[in-house]
Amino acid sequence: MTVVKALILLALSFLLLPVIAGMFIAIPDQISITSNVIAACSMFAVLILLYRQKQQPLSPETPSIQLQGDMTLHSIADAVVSTDLHGCIWYMNPVAEKMTALDIHTVRSTPANLVIPIENTRGESHKIPFDQVIRTGETIAGDTDLVLLTGDKRISINYTLSPLRDHEDTIIGCAMVFQDVSQLRKLTQLLAYQATHDEISGLINRREFERRLKQLIDNNHKEHVLCFMEVDQLVLVSDTCGQVATGRLIKQIASLIKTKIREGDSFACLDGSYFGLLLFDCRVEYAVELTSEFIELVQDYRFREGTKVFEPSLSIGLVSITSRTSDKIEAINHADLACHIARDRGGNQAYVFHEADDASQTRQGERDWAKLITHAYSEKRFLLYAQHIMPVNPDNRDKSHYEILLRMLDDDDNIVTPAKYIHAAERYNLMADLDRWVLMTAFPMIAESLTNSREGDHANNKASFSLNLSGQSVGDARMREFVEALLDKYPALASSIIFEITETAAITNLSEAVVFIETFKKQGVRFSLDDFGSGLSSFSYLKNLKVDYLKIDGEFIRNMPFDPVDYALVSSMNYIGHVMGLRTIGEYVENEDINKRLEELGIDYGQGNWLAEPIPLVEVLESVYQPVPADQQAALDSQA
Repeated sequence: MTVVKALILLALSFLLLPVIAGMFIAIPDQISITSNVIAACSMFAVLILLYRQKQQPLSPETPSIQLQGDMTLHSIADAVVSTDLHGCIWYMNPVAEKMTALDIHTVRSTPANLVIPIENTRGESHKIPFDQVIRTGETIAGDTDLVLLTGDKRISINYTLSPLRDHEDTIIGCAMVFQDVSQLRKLTQLLAYQATHDEISGLINRREFERRLKQLIDNNHKEHVLCFMEVDQLVLVSDTCGQVATGRLIKQIASLIKTKIREGDSFACLDGSYFGLLLFDCRVEYAVELTSEFIELVQDYRFREGTKVFEPSLSIGLVSITSRTSDKIEAINHADLACHIARDRGGNQAYVFHEADDASQTRQGERDWAKLITHAYSEKRFLLYAQHIMPVNPDNRDKSHYEILLRMLDDDDNIVTPAKYIHAAERYNLMADLDRWVLMTAFPMIAESLTNSREGDHANNKASFSLNLSGQSVGDARMREFVEALLDKYPALASSIIFEITETAAITNLSEAVVFIETFKKQGVRFSLDDFGSGLSSFSYLKNLKVDYLKIDGEFIRNMPFDPVDYALVSSMNYIGHVMGLRTIGEYVENEDINKRLEELGIDYGQGNWLAEPIPLVEVLESVYQPVPADQQAALDSQA
């Protein structure tokens, strides 16, 4: 509209100028004609413009493409800076001006690298590569760790740099688009920290610790030391004061240990009560001295929670890492093993792993057995045997009594007795699983034999079967529920079942053992106290355990013929058992001489390989419960 108005004014000027001027002076005809022609042309141009505006009217609601572009650049949340071929600023949108604290009017035609300072997180200057984009014509993304310096602020940014092209596709400059990613980067750093650090102690966690250990072993040309440290009495604090107090104890002990650790060593909270320490470029001798200082620090420390005071201590295992160390698993296993040995020796000490050391070999053997047990369990390589518990007095007419025994097949299908793996199973908490397997397998086998027996309803009076339960099972409420479910499923078995509980298990879990015994005696199950005499106070608590049988520890039985003290001890155990109305059983009857001593003392039963070798349970059941012949069974079915 401005152009149209200008043309109209021009045409009027040329039309009126000759008329006004003619009133005062004489104007030549040529000038007058020229003026009229210009005025006519101007009017013609006005008509053409008006016609075009009528065909394509513009409205305030329909901005031009240029205006749309300006509005877009002003509205987007990203900062936009455009430059010429030399990296000098042409344009900045308001976001870019605010983020850089610059005014486009003062920095136009100024090199962007001069007025927009950028650094990486290491403090090194970063130059925006305008020349590379101009040269290659490709878009470039900036590094992911860049910081924009604005006054006294440091803003984390990401940016992309792209070429600007005209309508002929010729590069005429660059467009830089960058974003403030400070919050995103803080969140990313927080997530990365949480993924590699323990929440309670603030130390690195097991995953990060093992990553560093693996990296060290893979590129190892020096000697280093790996330490595992266990906080003793942590379970006591947890049971007495709760998990919050336990967390404070872990944090405080970590703070104590950190005061002695060299810069550059890796200190981690692995899980629960365990710490890990990786001493770089270190000899074992120095590590022993250093860990001794840890032990002294913790020994002098007192943890107070309310009115309670605890005296925690450390058990520390150390292993040297050299070029011969094969992988991190080997190093971790050896350090963990050494830590357990230190704890078993009373704690508050450090132990260095040596492959040739007896303690290390014993513990390593237990770990190997634990692996074999786990594999055998998963591959169903367990068998049930039974051994006859014989009456010492031949006139004894009690029903047959058998102890069900567990046997394991090794990888070569050789039978392995529990004596070889029982300690490993107990140490690594595998006994409860084995006990469940025995019960799940034995109960249906006995129940099926009872059902198929010739004696029918009277078959359950023919034999009793003892099944061993570990201390782990006796103290587990879930095991009680499991046994109750089995007895509900096979109610006829209760009077034929005897649970054997070792004296050690009863002492360790006395209250749980009392509850366990009372629960199942109500259902008709009987109990036998195994290995009696092995404890330190056997007689003092015997009256609290409502058992039916007393199984005297075989170590006393074995030495009776030539050790008068053992003979006297067995005599007293047998006497006390009979006074309390219990039947007594002597273990380890290995020869006739031992059997005669049992008879002299009036012990009720004997058990040992001299009396009867263990045989598969299925054979015992077949001999005790003879199945009904097919023709008799058919007759019974027809009568029913």
